[in-house]
Amino acid sequence: MNKRKIYRIEQFVNTGVVNDVVIMAAMSNGKKYISLKYMADYVENEKLKYPTLTKDITANLIGDNCMTIDRGTENLLLLTEVEIMELVDEDSPTLNRYSNTIADETAHELLT
Repeated sequence: MNKRKIYRIEQFVNTGVVNDVVIMAAMSNGKKYISLKYMADYVENEKLKYPTLTKDITANLIGDNCMTIDRGTENLLLLTEVEIMELVDEDSPTLNRYSNTIADETAHELLT
């Protein structure tokens, strides 16, 4: 069993910088890991590039596994990093409807 980290994403408001961070977190869930620190730094860089669009937006790291993006007292985004265990890996055979596996074509109706 393999362990890996993914993000639980709770988006409350749809804005530019929040959407960018949500996309990074979602990409991290499926591909290369992106840290919370990197995403918080991205928000700070966007604040420097676009000060009027990101007015009052702050990225707060809470411990090692949580980040919020807020505008004043309004919460825009909550990211929580969780560790999951993958139950199936390359060494474990899986059931499918193709030959040369645990299930053969005669058991096709059981797999659909």
